[in-house]
Amino acid sequence: DPFAQGASGSLDIAAAESLDIIGGGSIVTQSNNANPAGLISVDAAGDVTIGGVLDARSGSGADGGFVAVSGAAVTMRTTARALVASEAGSGGGVILRSGGPLVVDAPLEAAGGAGGGGVDCDAETVALNGRVDVSGGAGGSGALIDVRARGSVIVNGVIDGDARGSDLAGGGLGAELSISAQGSVELNGRITLNGGAPAGEGGLIDVVAVGDVT
Repeated sequence: DPFAQGASGSLDIAAAESLDIIGGGSIVTQSNNANPAGLISVDAAGDVTIGGVLDARSGSGADGGFVAVSGAAVTMRTTARALVASEAGSGGGVILRSGGPLVVDAPLEAAGGAGGGGVDCDAETVALNGRVDVSGGAGGSGALIDVRARGSVIVNGVIDGDARGSDLAGGGLGAELSISAQGSVELNGRITLNGGAPAGEGGLIDVVAVGDVT
C-alpha cells in the first residue's frame, strides 16, 4: 500500500487562513540511508498555492516519503514539484485534498526503482495538467493513482504507470488509474500503464462518472 509506510521524519506547515509557498526554494526531508524518507504536510483552512519544491525523495534503498497538501482550494503551479521517488525502493505517496478546486500544473514524481508509488486526489473538481509518474521497476505492482471529485475531472498531462525492467517471475504489473467523478471526465493526456518485460501484465484504467467521459 503506497499510503501506509512509516517515515523517519516529518515537517508540518499549518495556517489558519490562506497559505502560499512560492518562489524557487525547496522544502526537503530526503533520506540517504536505510530509513524511509519523511513526510511534508501542508495544511490550511484557506487556499493553498504551491510554487516551490516539496522534496521527500529517497536516494538510498529506502522507500520514498510522503507529500500531503490540503486546503479550501489547492493550486500547484508549473514551478512547483512534489517529489517522493526512490532510486532503489518503492515510490512514496502524494496526497492532495481540496474543499474546492484542485489544479495541478506541476509534476508529481512517485517513481520507484522497485515498485511505483501512489497519488491520491480528492476535491470538488480536479485538473491534472502536469506529468504524473508512478512507474516502477520489475516489482511494479502496487502503484496507484486514485482521483475522486464531486464535480469534473480533467487530465491533460502525461500519466506514466509503466513497470520497467524485468525479473525471473516475468515482469512487474503496470499501475492502476482509478477516477470517480460526480461530473464529467476528460482524458486528454497520454496514459501508459504497461507491464514489465518479458511478460508482465498491463495496468488498469477504471473510470466512473455521472457525466460524459471523453
